[in-house]
Amino acid sequence: MNGKLKGIIACVAVVVCLVGALVVLKVTDKKDDEGSSSATSSAAESQIEAIVLTAYSTDDIASVDVSNKHGKFTVEKSETGKQAWEIKLLDGLNQSVSDETSLISDAAALQAKKVAEKDAENLSKYGFDKPQGKFVINLEDKSKRTFIIGDNLPEEKNTCYIKQDDSNTVYTISTVSVQHFLSDKKDFLDMTLIKNPEEEEAEYGKLTVSRPDLKKPLIFTDDNADVENSMMSAQVMISPIFSYLNGTNSTATTHGLWGMTATHAEVLFPKAQDFAKYGIDKPLATVLYSGNGNEYKFRIGNPIYAKDSEGKATTTIEAHFCYLEGVSDVDCIWVVPIDSLPWTTVVPEDVITSVMTYNDITSLDSIKAATSGKTTTYTVEADDKDITAAYIDGKETDVDQFKSFYQFILTCPTAEIYSVDPKGESFLTIDIRSQSGGDKLEFFKDSTTERKAIVKLNGITSYRIPVKWTEKFIKNITLLAEGKDVEESY
Repeated sequence: MNGKLKGIIACVAVVVCLVGALVVLKVTDKKDDEGSSSATSSAAESQIEAIVLTAYSTDDIASVDVSNKHGKFTVEKSETGKQAWEIKLLDGLNQSVSDETSLISDAAALQAKKVAEKDAENLSKYGFDKPQGKFVINLEDKSKRTFIIGDNLPEEKNTCYIKQDDSNTVYTISTVSVQHFLSDKKDFLDMTLIKNPEEEEAEYGKLTVSRPDLKKPLIFTDDNADVENSMMSAQVMISPIFSYLNGTNSTATTHGLWGMTATHAEVLFPKAQDFAKYGIDKPLATVLYSGNGNEYKFRIGNPIYAKDSEGKATTTIEAHFCYLEGVSDVDCIWVVPIDSLPWTTVVPEDVITSVMTYNDITSLDSIKAATSGKTTTYTVEADDKDITAAYIDGKETDVDQFKSFYQFILTCPTAEIYSVDPKGESFLTIDIRSQSGGDKLEFFKDSTTERKAIVKLNGITSYRIPVKWTEKFIKNITLLAEGKDVEESY
């Protein structure tokens, strides 16, 4: 093949490639144009489908009258000036300004999806013979617009029919746009029963939980000893026993009142017969709080059970009827979710720590251990950070061994709360004195079993523990005195 022919073939190939590229670009441009045209068309159709039913400023609206299966109410401009809108039927109760404002905003800017039928002759097929609701928009110029809400669409549960009362043109509209007009007036209440403090209170106060199944109430208050331990709460339990609290597990019980929110109000301004009907007169649990100038009484009444797929009640409790005193403008029987009501089931073991006694080792004045008629006294010397010396009856002992000995005391188990007073004399006493006050632990034989010992903490019967712990502690007294390592397990 000569060079001239090769050149011709090469030129033809280049031309073919260029033509192919142009074709590809043309096809691509066409597809892009089609996509752009389709998007523009879709946007245009969307604009066409959005049918404006009302277009007002909220300032143009004087009030909106609502009627539905729950009853009738009017949202109107507030006369007090404390909020923009109000429902006078709810006077004396905290109202949800946001929900009332949303209803007015919805009335001012109603948009339908599309026309279902123009000049419909049979309105009953859209549910207007038994409408879901009706609302009247009363304007400042004294004119009004009335709308009627029909059935939901069978194939679209989030869409319903709507029409003006003086027209037979039926539109479809999102149910979200009209949900406020189908609500109960009670849905426009502020569901927060006790607001969170704006800043941390200087003192906690006292919270008491009473229930028929509790022999003694659970009482929580501030820990005056000011124990520094990240796992502990700033509060302690003082009834039925004294105990430190687990900071993680106890918060819902000690601070659950603040920020509590109901799902809805069941009865407004209840009477005695309502309290009896919903179990408020004989509550399942009562929570009393006193502190920082507040006095709350929160009563938890009858349970509300979850329902299965067939609408039948199950054994699962999902909420309770509740009533709160001590807060203004919340005079209702409320429905509160079970997750917000720890006081219905809480017992001491749920919230206490595993520490029966806690006194910082550097603050110790003395420990006196008495058993079998003999008392051994332990003392320490310490700086700001740690102990520097330890003594047994005035004789110096190994600091690290004493630390292990003291750590064993702190592990005295607290798994079983116990309140039945023991008989007889204690067989072991550990009396801890410290700068923060200290604690006295007295151990008694349990007449019901040889495997347990009963513990009085500061004179109050509080726990029942494995007797093996006391046996190991008595052994550790000897081991420490002999200069041997104490045994940490029991």
